[in-house]
Amino acid sequence: MSNIPSDFASLREFYYGEYVPIYDFLNSRLVRLPSELHFEVSAAFDHLMRSSDMDEACIHNAVGHLKRATFDGFKLLVKGPVHNLVNKLSHRKYNNVDNGKFQNEVNEIHYKIQDVVVKARGLERKTSEEYSESWDEAFQEWKKVIPLMERLEEMDRSDGACRARSQYVRSAYINVFLYLFFAIIGYCLNRAFDFLWGIFFAL
Repeated sequence: MSNIPSDFASLREFYYGEYVPIYDFLNSRLVRLPSELHFEVSAAFDHLMRSSDMDEACIHNAVGHLKRATFDGFKLLVKGPVHNLVNKLSHRKYNNVDNGKFQNEVNEIHYKIQDVVVKARGLERKTSEEYSESWDEAFQEWKKVIPLMERLEEMDRSDGACRARSQYVRSAYINVFLYLFFAIIGYCLNRAFDFLWGIFFAL
């Protein structure tokens, strides 16, 4: 969305186009959403309810709260799910994906996310003074976090599946080894018993 909402229709478009997607994305990854998001949306709704004709000042104030809620949503995404996922993938003692290149990609994505955060927050600060073109630029920059996190989630699932397969193969090898080991032991004991039994009857 490139234009600042100036009426209820465009405000509604912003709510469903910008805020709701990040809210849903967070809601599917957090057990409990922080109260900051609910407070900002409640404050925006309060401004709308105070005005009987949805005047420009009312829309302006409501937009400010929804903008803050959306920006906060992206920050919470980075501080919570993204941070936890990067930490989880970075502290594994070994991995079985791409012959050791797995960790390099995790680090590369992490650096990209950090770069996005720095740029987005810089643009975000400019929107606090006389809403400028930085409004849309900040949102577009923050949105780059979503596909990067989804890639981390995909890598987590792939590595987990690979670990499960490796564990299955490892267990299969162990079972085959134990079977052969006990089969050989049984064979040797049987031969030894036959040998001793032969000696006994020879006496």
